[in-house]
Amino acid sequence: MNLMNNCARFSCSKCGYIAYESVKLYSEKLRKQNFKISPIFPTCQLCGSEITISKSDMNKSNSKVIVLTGTCGSGKSSTAEMLMEKHGFDVIDGDCVMQVVKYKYGTNKIEYNSSEMYEEIAKELDVLIGLQKNIVISNVITFKDIDIYRKIFTERDLNYKIFLLQPSYTVAVARSKTRTCHTSITPEEWVEYFYDELSVFIEEPSEDVIVFDNSTYSLEESVDMILQIYDNSNTGGEDIIFD
Repeated sequence: MNLMNNCARFSCSKCGYIAYESVKLYSEKLRKQNFKISPIFPTCQLCGSEITISKSDMNKSNSKVIVLTGTCGSGKSSTAEMLMEKHGFDVIDGDCVMQVVKYKYGTNKIEYNSSEMYEEIAKELDVLIGLQKNIVISNVITFKDIDIYRKIFTERDLNYKIFLLQPSYTVAVARSKTRTCHTSITPEEWVEYFYDELSVFIEEPSEDVIVFDNSTYSLEESVDMILQIYDNSNTGGEDIIFD
């Protein structure tokens, strides 16, 4: 992608406007989860200060935006990680966003669907758009939260697709017991709670939400299918039929 075609400018309180190459995007010190995705906390590589983005003159983004939601153990983190490592996407991960919000506000009491979380997700999205990155958002997004995300996407005129990773309940529970991205096992009651909450998407379908049962697919197969579905939806290709 040619950054010269984008008018977004990054500003440091000490150094003034800085070049794209001087933006340090991630903060390893804020990472608490046991995976390769790090929190997005843009700073100036010259002095270490947090930076801001001026997006008033930004052109329409060509970034791909893939959104992953699903209950605990549904495969969000693994899928996002592979999209990052194998396909060059940058990831806005819900758990990482929470670490950034806790750091900025100096508190450990932040809800996953709070206004502070939405504001931070929008800020991180703007930074990645300014850098013309392809983007994955991996977070638990329930039916009652979805319109907030839609507003964020439509305000930025983004081409996005939301994938509900919905393996069978027994598969989700089994995966939650063996996943290594957290130091403790998620209680089954939370797997069940979000599984039921997210099932509303099946009962009330919409064009921008794809329900994807990844119970029997390998991680590589799931990622390939998600990319194919996304590309088809934005080029007018044929829909993929799930068996």
